[in-house]
Amino acid sequence: MFSAEFEAEVKNGCIELPESLRERFQDRVRVRVTRDEKCEHPSLLDRWLVAPILIPGFTPMTREETHGR
Repeated sequence: MFSAEFEAEVKNGCIELPESLRERFQDRVRVRVTRDEKCEHPSLLDRWLVAPILIPGFTPMTREETHGR
């Protein structure tokens, strides 16, 4: 098995192989895609964790209340 690692930009859902690797990868391949942890567009949940929406009079449930049966 031959493997290679390189960085690429995703354009319209496609990743272009570097010219130097195209002959080695012509048929079927196994792909693993990763990205840096730093995201330019944090999710809504991430934004709420950093800056929660404060609602007057709201009291969050205690641990005992959320796990009570």
